[in-house]
Amino acid sequence: MKSIALIGAGFSGLGMAYALKKEILEFDHYEKNPALGGNWRYGVYETVHIISSKKTTSFQEYPMPSSYPDFPSSGQMLAYLESYADTFHLKENIQFDSDIIDISPHGERWILTFSGGEKKIYEFVIIANGHHWDPKYPDIKGSFDGEIIHSKDYKNPEILKNKRVLVIGGGNSALDIAVEAARFSISSHISMKSGRWIIPKSIFGIPSIEFLQPWIPDPLLRQLVQNLVLLEIGSFEKYGLQNPDYTVLDKHPTINSLFLYYLQHGRIVPHKNIESVRGNTFTFVDGSQYEADLLVCGTGFHMSFPMLQSLDLRYSSRGIPELINGLFPRKYKNLILFGGVGQPRYGAGPVISAAAGLVAKLLPIQKEIQLSLGELFFRMGQNPLESEVIDPFTTMRRAEALGKMTGFLPFLDQVLRMPFLEGLYKHRENDIMKKFNLPAPQKNYPETNRKANSAFTNSYK
Repeated sequence: MKSIALIGAGFSGLGMAYALKKEILEFDHYEKNPALGGNWRYGVYETVHIISSKKTTSFQEYPMPSSYPDFPSSGQMLAYLESYADTFHLKENIQFDSDIIDISPHGERWILTFSGGEKKIYEFVIIANGHHWDPKYPDIKGSFDGEIIHSKDYKNPEILKNKRVLVIGGGNSALDIAVEAARFSISSHISMKSGRWIIPKSIFGIPSIEFLQPWIPDPLLRQLVQNLVLLEIGSFEKYGLQNPDYTVLDKHPTINSLFLYYLQHGRIVPHKNIESVRGNTFTFVDGSQYEADLLVCGTGFHMSFPMLQSLDLRYSSRGIPELINGLFPRKYKNLILFGGVGQPRYGAGPVISAAAGLVAKLLPIQKEIQLSLGELFFRMGQNPLESEVIDPFTTMRRAEALGKMTGFLPFLDQVLRMPFLEGLYKHRENDIMKKFNLPAPQKNYPETNRKANSAFTNSYK
């Protein structure tokens, strides 16, 4: 029996599998579905293309083919993941049709219960099941006589034909489906409860997402993106939309050029929030009305982990699990929730590569320390995600920094569990090392040494 269980073989799960294999860590890999690909095989609609570019979406270790367009289709994305799995020989380790219904603690190990009743015990569990599968539905006053679907269930334009369509939401799926409805339905209307920053897919012929660069300070980056968007499209009010009530990049980017095009041509009609519905008639907060046959809810997803119902996972007021660095629960050792919390405001590949590489390096270290990785990093000053939006550059820099500290973490574990930490910290660093019979880090880990000092200070402030 291997000591690591990896759950999920979508984008995140495959990236994690590569990292574990690179670190020569043996693991069992489980996938609920009969094939790999996750959302790119089972969750997206036929006409979808990525909104981030191929350059920013590729895994760091495996660029997309040069023959791919800037914005690959769902079919090309799936072919890319298949090729990735073949190139690094990941498929032969995946056990498909493996539905895990419960994960429960068993001392410092974990019991996995499968839908067929089988149970297996592992030392480490990494959950990479994504978050685009548990749909949120809006709470609307009244009763609708027409058909209701979630954007997750939308697969092709056939369902739109000969219907009056109302889409709810302001995210990428909502805008995409409103555009599809503008082309294939009788009429396309959209209800957005608040304004959104809608960013064109390309600005000056360059994929918009590629203007996000790690060397640009965050305040300057936000101002740059805001100015570029306003220069390209002007005021949102001239499209009949509400102005955004948040700073650009504070939410996951909504990227769409055709939506604004169809608004200008009258093929999409925007509305504010829905007040109520009666029969087929929707009434909006401004008093306007629209009769619809089909309601499409592009209202996002819950971040759900049903197999962890027996655990005491804390959630923020925004429904986000309180995981340190978006990965590690404080309360539980040897459990990592990978890739199912938050969305990067960038392509996913580089973030997955960086985070997966960090996790693979940390698993052997967890065996040597008493604190959970989540608790250890919390005492070092790391925090849970405050938003569903992940800053990719912060994540990658943090992963690199923590990766350099792996050899130092057992020492930190000892120090950060001591009630006399403050007094201990006053000793010279070499004296601290000598006290625990540990090698001084200065020669081998100069950057680690600086970060450790900061961690010591933050832990008792």
